[in-house]
Amino acid sequence: LRLEVLRAFEAMVPGIWAGSGSSHINAVSPPLLENETRRLLESKTTVFPFSMTVGGRSLSFAELGAVHRWMREDLTSRVPGATGAERAALGTPVQLGQPVRIGTGEEGAAVLRVAISAPRITSSCVGMESGASFADRLGVLRRDLEATMTKLDLVACHYDTLAALT
Repeated sequence: LRLEVLRAFEAMVPGIWAGSGSSHINAVSPPLLENETRRLLESKTTVFPFSMTVGGRSLSFAELGAVHRWMREDLTSRVPGATGAERAALGTPVQLGQPVRIGTGEEGAAVLRVAISAPRITSSCVGMESGASFADRLGVLRRDLEATMTKLDLVACHYDTLAALT
């Protein structure tokens, strides 16, 4: 089941990120081995780098650092006028990979990363708290990725407000 979880994650992320107006998956080189190749320790793509834009402008490394921090925090009190659904998304802590620079130089492009962790793989395989069936557990993984995207889009939408408060 582990490989099925990894393949499901690999298929879910680009589709979910495609619906975002602020976060954009960066190109990921294809794996060296074909899909049909079974690997014990190597998987397909488990880390997706993505850039973020606010008002048509790409966020810098430092700005992505702030987004990374905000994603782990409950932001409900910092975004006045949020709807009930927005408050639920803003209040949910989300763990992303820290920003990294792409290329060289201080002004080079920077990305955040979304990845699947070993504990998440295990819970998707056998964690009954995430659902009775494997399909249920993959549904929870999808909903969590969608919630991550919702919060990222809300952070982008309210970026100036959040930045002014820090």
